[in-house]
Amino acid sequence: MATSFKNVLSSGVGSDPVIVYRAAGNVRVTAIGISFSNLTNGFVTASVSVVDPAPQGTFQADTNTTTTPVDTSKVLSNVSSFNNVSVGATLTGDGIPSNTTVVSFDVNAGTITLNNSATAAATNVTISFIGTDPVTAYYVKDAIVPPNQSLRVINGGERLVIGSSNSLVLQTNVDGSCDAIVSLVEII
Repeated sequence: MATSFKNVLSSGVGSDPVIVYRAAGNVRVTAIGISFSNLTNGFVTASVSVVDPAPQGTFQADTNTTTTPVDTSKVLSNVSSFNNVSVGATLTGDGIPSNTTVVSFDVNAGTITLNNSATAAATNVTISFIGTDPVTAYYVKDAIVPPNQSLRVINGGERLVIGSSNSLVLQTNVDGSCDAIVSLVEII
């Protein structure tokens, strides 16, 4: 295992979210210091968040192309898992046409209804999905930074662990109002 220390300077942080760090899949990252410096003569608010990308994964299911007497071509059956599956999630896999999304699902029946018909009938097909929305968790939201002052968000023994594939995001309520510095420890 290798350990490295990094300082990331973000100049002019404003109302557009700034991704200051995106964790790789094989790296453990801990933020050990975050500071905002207000460059204006007015009060601003500052936020620090961690964004987890849209959930994704795979499951097994059966596809069907039968359309009469009942159309079952838009229904996956014998779904093996519903973990992180959401309405609107995009699906890919053998027999699943492009631009196919989840319309609804029934955990008790083990089915997922699609917006498009399957193009092939098969059993135990591996289906991949990507959810619709990332999840944002705020470490600090709308903390007040006085004019021409600094705010230390993480200090001393505090730590913010950034999970695999997650992003550390900084934002203020006024365009270009703050410079920010983030101190990180990476363990590879």
